[in-house]
Amino acid sequence: MILRKIDRFNGMISGHKNRLNNKRISDNQNKHPMNKKTTILSKQINNLVQQAKKEKKFSGLAIITSNQKSNDNFVILPVRKSPLINCVAITIHNTNSLSDILNTVDGKVDFVIIDGEQKLKGMESLVTKSFSRIRKSQIMTYKGNDHTADATESLVNELLSPLPTKIILVIGTGNLGTKITLRLAERGNTVYLSGRNIKKTQKIVKALNLLKSKGSQGKIFAHNSSVIPKHCSVLITFTPSVPVVTAGMIEKMNAGGLVIDGGIGTIYPEAIKKAREKGISLIRLDARAGFSAAVTLAIETKKLAKQQIGKKILFKNTIVSGGWIGERGDIVVDNIVNPKQIIGLADGKGGIIRLISKFSRRNLKKTQILNTNKLNQTQQIGLY
Repeated sequence: MILRKIDRFNGMISGHKNRLNNKRISDNQNKHPMNKKTTILSKQINNLVQQAKKEKKFSGLAIITSNQKSNDNFVILPVRKSPLINCVAITIHNTNSLSDILNTVDGKVDFVIIDGEQKLKGMESLVTKSFSRIRKSQIMTYKGNDHTADATESLVNELLSPLPTKIILVIGTGNLGTKITLRLAERGNTVYLSGRNIKKTQKIVKALNLLKSKGSQGKIFAHNSSVIPKHCSVLITFTPSVPVVTAGMIEKMNAGGLVIDGGIGTIYPEAIKKAREKGISLIRLDARAGFSAAVTLAIETKKLAKQQIGKKILFKNTIVSGGWIGERGDIVVDNIVNPKQIIGLADGKGGIIRLISKFSRRNLKKTQILNTNKLNQTQQIGLY
């Protein structure tokens, strides 16, 4: 009888422990709602790595920062591809889930590519934390706003004439708005910049006009966004998800013009309807081409730094490449690791001697680099 009571008591204690353990697991899952999303990210990473290997490309995770408010710690975006690399991309709004994300991808992808631009408070340590966590994959950084400006500039010139005759209105005096204003003005266009604070806008415009190339015929003016400039054919908005484009503004634009929604959600529904009536193209900015260019630049720069920049002794002669400033008389080649072309002789100041002096010609004749067969058809470029 006593043994039965003891067994029953032990069973009650065991059941209570199980309930407590289940509660702890449930509470832990509630504290970490990213588990499911991280699992989805892991599956996408695995699929991407396999596909990248088939295409003989690098694989990567691109971590993009955004100044738009969100309740999600991170959002998984469509895969981004470039000639060299395929990337799963995510937009991250805080660093709460950063450790889980980095642990998920480290060693699986070739590169973790991080937006190094500090857009939000609390995200300043993103790059530092990533460097401290990643052990196996390589890390590269880029500036998200720069590649977005690249994509915008290219899109304007692709969809409309590249001739510098356009009247353009840019709404938004933040980092992106000012960057694209300067770029389009430097191409010779007339650009009006509009912001909520006219005094701030005027100061920015004054600075941009001082910064733009002296030879540029483009002009930049501060403007009130509620009034469209005459003959305006391009309207670009960089107000983050704040509607600013009205039907009245579209009505005063040139027919066949272009509106680029860079802030996503900056055009009122009535304005969209009016634009379609006037044959004005409405584009929600897609910055994938700019991202592809930025990542390709980062990879090529890493390759340049590791494989081409520097000097070495070859056949008792000093060769340099990749922009390395050699001493006068050093031989400048295309690649010190596997030289195939002689570019010229270093002048000792960062330049190249192309008109060969008697001294330089004598040095070249002495070097075995010009008459050896070990360099697989080394070419002499621009020497004589």
